[in-house]
Amino acid sequence: MIEKELVSIIIPVYNRSDLIIDTLKSIQYQSYSNFECILVDDGSTDNSTAVISDFIKKDERFLLFTRPENKIKGANSCRNYGFEISKGIYINWFDSDDIMHPDFIRNKMAAFENADVVISKVCYFKNNIQNIIGVENRTKSSDNIFEDFVTLKISWHLPDPLWKRSFLVGKQLFREELKKGQDRDLFIRLLLDNPKIIFIDQCLTYYRQHSDTISNTFSIDVIESYFDALNKTIALILKNKPSKELKLFLLKLQVKNYRYLYSQKNSFYSFIKVFKTLFVFDFKNLKWFFKFLVASILYNTIGKGSILLRG
Repeated sequence: MIEKELVSIIIPVYNRSDLIIDTLKSIQYQSYSNFECILVDDGSTDNSTAVISDFIKKDERFLLFTRPENKIKGANSCRNYGFEISKGIYINWFDSDDIMHPDFIRNKMAAFENADVVISKVCYFKNNIQNIIGVENRTKSSDNIFEDFVTLKISWHLPDPLWKRSFLVGKQLFREELKKGQDRDLFIRLLLDNPKIIFIDQCLTYYRQHSDTISNTFSIDVIESYFDALNKTIALILKNKPSKELKLFLLKLQVKNYRYLYSQKNSFYSFIKVFKTLFVFDFKNLKWFFKFLVASILYNTIGKGSILLRG
């Protein structure tokens, strides 16, 4: 393969001094060598920047930047900033604790043929990549990729897609205020633009499983940002005349989120608006939805009904 196209690997970094070198070495030893790896530090308080700085002295393809002060703190800001300063014709976001297969870039580039994105699979591991504990088998094509992705019948992770830059230019990328579900939010919005997708049935990312991740955090502010972002995404989806099944799935998802937020009136009004928009008349679910709605109204008017909301 002639490696004429530059590929940009973009990685946000925050306090990863213990893991980042393994990630960088897996990128350094890629069989496809024409890449730039843009690392954007999010204000690390450990010695991550020192560790990275020492590493990149030996390889000019690795570039370390700091998130600009005018951007809010968070991995999403770093990912967007990394895209802004990148030069590659192809873009692949990656995480600072995961590991690339040696042919991660090469095999994706080889699969490109009049496509906007090539998507591979992840293998899950704990501690080291010899300890594989599973594979994401939902990463595959379907007859209705958009709806099946939203409803979790198919799925993929942040590192899996290699995007053609031209498809991303001019689009809203990561929502910088969002603290949970960032990659799914992005993928859903990008799928609304009907990209041409090629799936390759290869496990090219080793995805580290551990508890130190925002996805496992359920504080009110994290749930609230996700709730608000999903409402915005739902509004976009509704313009495309979703099926009854999809509308019901989205409503149930917001019900799940709202259970954490029922004491906040702003969230209550947002939920009622979404409820009215997404409600599908279905005898099987009508009784449950009615109970939930009454409980929400009771709680927000007289302070009672929280047990039904949690049930």
